[in-house]
Amino acid sequence: MSKRAGKLSRRYAVALVSAAKKEGVSDPTKLQELAKSLIGFAQYFESDKQLQAALLSPAFPRGEREKALAAVCEAAKLSDLAARSVNLIFRRDRLSNLAEIATAFSELADKEAGVVQVEVVTAQQLDAAEQTRVTGTLKQLIAGNPQFHWQVKPEILGGMIVRFGGRIIDGSVVGKLNRLQHELSR
Repeated sequence: MSKRAGKLSRRYAVALVSAAKKEGVSDPTKLQELAKSLIGFAQYFESDKQLQAALLSPAFPRGEREKALAAVCEAAKLSDLAARSVNLIFRRDRLSNLAEIATAFSELADKEAGVVQVEVVTAQQLDAAEQTRVTGTLKQLIAGNPQFHWQVKPEILGGMIVRFGGRIIDGSVVGKLNRLQHELSR
């Protein structure tokens, strides 16, 4: 689902959570909304190569790039706190790390809200009854409020792979074959 955030991104994310709380955004739901807006902005930034080039290029004066970033934040309808956060990241020359910082912030916001992101990968689409059964079983194993994200990857051949909270449960046919091959090669 998300790449692991590096130490730098985690530091920025912790600082953003702290700043949000100082401004009275202590409700976990509001933190998650802020995280969603930052992730959305980061995805937009990552997808627009011209915007990246303009904002990251030292060929343009820093003040002009900062004004352009403010205009983009306003057009994206970012909250004041989100826009100031993006501006701080820009001023610290970390805009190229925005997606990773936003992801780390989202993970912290989820933790504050007791939300656990769960990725379930299956070889084929499960019908509603099967998804309900799997969801019920996993909810018993996972502490907190799991939010499920389903993916279909035929290459796992059968079974499923479940990822949450840094854990991976690989019950796929390919995973079992790999483990068996490893055991036989020892």
